[in-house]
Amino acid sequence: MIVVIPIVSAFVRLSLCACSSPSVVALPVTNVVLSNQQTMRGIPITVGTPPTNISILPDVFYNDTWIYNNTDTFCNWTTTNGCITARGGYYNTSSSTAKSAANVYAAGADAGDTARAIGPHIWYNAWVNDVLNVGNVTLSDYPIGMPGYDLSDDFENSAQGYLGLGANSTLLSALKSAGKIVSASFSWWVGWSGSIPSAQMDGQVVFGGYDAAKATGVNYTGTFTTPTPNCPSGMFADVTGIILNFPNGSEFPLMGSSSVNSEWGSIPSCLYPDYDGLIYTVDYDPIYMTFETFTGTSNIGHGGGNGVGFGGMIYPSSANVWISYQGAMTFTINGNVNVSIPNNLLVVPPGNISGENGAIQYNNSVREVLIGAATGVDASNSGIFGRGFFQMAYLSVDYDAATFTVWQANATTDTNLRAFGDVCAASATNLDNSTSTNPAQGAKGSSSGAHTVTSSVGQNDSHLSPGSVAGIVVGCVFGSLLVGLGSTLWCSRRRRLVHQRAGHIISLTEHEYQRKEMDVGIYNGRVFEPMSQDRHEMGATSDPSELPDDHRAAELQLWRTKTGTGNAPPAELGSP
Repeated sequence: MIVVIPIVSAFVRLSLCACSSPSVVALPVTNVVLSNQQTMRGIPITVGTPPTNISILPDVFYNDTWIYNNTDTFCNWTTTNGCITARGGYYNTSSSTAKSAANVYAAGADAGDTARAIGPHIWYNAWVNDVLNVGNVTLSDYPIGMPGYDLSDDFENSAQGYLGLGANSTLLSALKSAGKIVSASFSWWVGWSGSIPSAQMDGQVVFGGYDAAKATGVNYTGTFTTPTPNCPSGMFADVTGIILNFPNGSEFPLMGSSSVNSEWGSIPSCLYPDYDGLIYTVDYDPIYMTFETFTGTSNIGHGGGNGVGFGGMIYPSSANVWISYQGAMTFTINGNVNVSIPNNLLVVPPGNISGENGAIQYNNSVREVLIGAATGVDASNSGIFGRGFFQMAYLSVDYDAATFTVWQANATTDTNLRAFGDVCAASATNLDNSTSTNPAQGAKGSSSGAHTVTSSVGQNDSHLSPGSVAGIVVGCVFGSLLVGLGSTLWCSRRRRLVHQRAGHIISLTEHEYQRKEMDVGIYNGRVFEPMSQDRHEMGATSDPSELPDDHRAAELQLWRTKTGTGNAPPAELGSP
């Protein structure tokens, strides 16, 4: 038996594939305290030295991390304090650990974000390498892109910075390289962001896996399509039912065979978690028009807001009685996934950022239904699920498998973290389910096991003869050798397969981008037609257009570095 024990122990170690590192990194989606002492909801990170708190939102089109800096804010619609809140904080260009980079290539970021192609590509930008803290994970010399114009005036509606979680995500790649996650994947639940305490709960983002406790019921799994300006995420699902759930228990279908809009059997809809705060955007005629007809309501226009506006439909009050819908709304995705939105998340007082101190305020004289009604050229016989939808829906994206999955969200502080691409027990890094308003203080660790490997040894009182024992020993020796060899081959093959599956997210080289951008746009290896050449370098108040061929790119304003004051890196223009 002395010989058998070490061989069996070796077999056990091999079967675990030497998984000893954390498998997921989890962070809350919460109210983050900014430098103006106000809060903005988002993922809490810190950048630079000393660390600056940033409230950032995920973006599945971009691959890089984009944060506005305190020198070139491109915010002219409110006060300084108001802009700090709207942006979710600024990167401080006087950081002592900052290393300016000439362009996206020198910074080591993914050049797809700056390609000259159709879509929300960031043509004008500056770059720096600095310290990024994601909870308790510190990434040194991390590439940070600083937009050269206001992105919220382009395809995006959020004024905050963007944490690029596309297929070539710089952050996911960095976490994999650091051994913090196993797969290029993430999951997202924005939590509840209502205006009253009963409609507020921290959400969660998980890098490298998902939280099984936050998802419930059946799910829909789809594959990615080519990103387009109408759906930059490339994630589509069919809405096969929209039902009004009235307070008295009655229901009314807005679409489908049993509705007055029976010709609308399904609506192809983009899952776009970084698209403003709306729950859903659909054509006014006939879907939203039918909604108002059967709820007996009449809107007074679209919502706006100053930095936190949703763009939903506004309804007035009369003698303190809200003339708006009082019920819930249920969406059916691909015939089997039902996502119900309660009234306190569907109908809210519109928000606005105070110019005096940057605090978020709410207008209680009206109500906003967080459904967008598209008319005219914006009507497209399709829909968009925005960030508000993911208050009650849970999204998981696995780039290694090229799939995404949607569940009904289970609003809970319970946690059951699981990793993609890992046969070992998943452990959590930087999980904090409390309302952590100051990321610079660090997050509290918590973990929950998944994919655990267990073993047990049975006992038998029967006595064996010495010959039987000898035979068993010999058999165990050779059996363990064979099983151990097989496990080694299996683990080796598994590692190769994981790397092969992840191969499609590897960024193109600089020369490949330069070569291809001269003819067509590139996004994650996908080809778009060239964008019309009508954009110029943008100031705080002007629209961008392309510079003439005989002009050099205008640099951003002067900024302060650790060595003094100097010119900012030139604006990145994509192709020459």
